[in-house]
Amino acid sequence: MVVWMETLHERPRHFVFVFFAFVFISMFPLWGSTYFPALDSPAHLYNAKLILALLNNDSPMVHQFYYFNPLVVPNWIGHALLALFYCLFGEWWMAEKCLLVLYFIAIPLGFDLFIRSVGGNRWLSFWSLPFVFSFVFSIGFYNYSLSIVFALLFLSKSWHFFEKQFSWKENMMLLSLLLLLYFSHGFTFLLTLLIWGPASLPVLWHQWKIKPSQRPMIQRLMQAILLVLPLVS
Repeated sequence: MVVWMETLHERPRHFVFVFFAFVFISMFPLWGSTYFPALDSPAHLYNAKLILALLNNDSPMVHQFYYFNPLVVPNWIGHALLALFYCLFGEWWMAEKCLLVLYFIAIPLGFDLFIRSVGGNRWLSFWSLPFVFSFVFSIGFYNYSLSIVFALLFLSKSWHFFEKQFSWKENMMLLSLLLLLYFSHGFTFLLTLLIWGPASLPVLWHQWKIKPSQRPMIQRLMQAILLVLPLVS
């Protein structure tokens, strides 16, 4: 959202108003009940509660049956955010509401960023709204749904990675987005890399033909490899 707000001044006011109005209208189904009736929603809340119990050591019985996986595996973001929101607000229904509101806002903004990064018409961002309430979201795949947000943010910020020299801050931002994407869902992480790699081939081929010296292109390839290597090794 911070990245999206940086370009807010470039947008017509009527677009911003209409866009946010439709985003908030799309969130109306969230307030129909205390807990959102998604299939896996109780499991996510239960896992978040177990995480807090393991961290706080306030339930010896929990430690007899559960422990943290020493392997660095995906599907953590949703549980971690639920636990965080519960610590902030003290109610599990409020923690779930905060997670869902974050998702409903982040998906359209992430799609809007991606549309702008590829030079598309910003009004195409409205097409993301019908897909927010997707099938995987309705059955409670919260980690997968959140991974779409980080995939859109990563693709929008890395789309011109091979066309210009990125600073170390930009590289760290991309690495952070890749980490968040990995800890959200492994499938989306791999799919995003498969999209990003082939999409960069035309740019690399163009640079190969027009530039006599291939040093800048090799440097960008090495940067891309170093960016992804820690996450796939």
